[in-house]
Amino acid sequence: MSNTEFTKLPICTASSQFQNQKLEQIALSEASAEAKAQAEAKVHAKECICDHLANGALINLGIQKEARSPQSICPGPNAAWFNRYYSLQEMVDHIYGRSESLISADRPHMYAKEIMMYVEYFEQQLDQCAYTKNEMATLDEFIFNLTTGIDYCIKEAQSGSSYGDENLDSISRVADEQKIILGHLITRYELAKKEAASTVTA
Repeated sequence: MSNTEFTKLPICTASSQFQNQKLEQIALSEASAEAKAQAEAKVHAKECICDHLANGALINLGIQKEARSPQSICPGPNAAWFNRYYSLQEMVDHIYGRSESLISADRPHMYAKEIMMYVEYFEQQLDQCAYTKNEMATLDEFIFNLTTGIDYCIKEAQSGSSYGDENLDSISRVADEQKIILGHLITRYELAKKEAASTVTA
């Protein structure tokens, strides 16, 4: 995930550039030692899947040394629908549509799962938000991107042109449910913003 807390252009929150600046910000804050430790742990928990996903292969090929090559895996939420061990041939045939699907037709579309995950993530961010100027700017941008993304997913589901063999109905159903939840969260966020603004003014 990227943000613009320290830069004009978005940078990855798992990058050393972002993490070094974030850790310095935490160290200089007036938070308690316990709060600082929790905030630092969240920074260190981020992993760069752009780079670390490939490191396993590079290590295996002898291109990189394991000690200097962090490794990550990034299973999607729909991995839960695969319920046994599969051969490489089975998976390749499944991916390229050369065989019968290996998963149930009831599996929610990946867009449906992504919408749910991002709404849950937004709620988590609200729970942790201290309503600083930078945090609110990041959340405002997140809300815009998420609502735009949900509308795009609904449009794709209704067109049916690109993903006609997938569970498109799940997108509209989940999107409608999550928009209600998101609406409540945005209302909560806007009220908290007004309260934070009045506190600063006072």
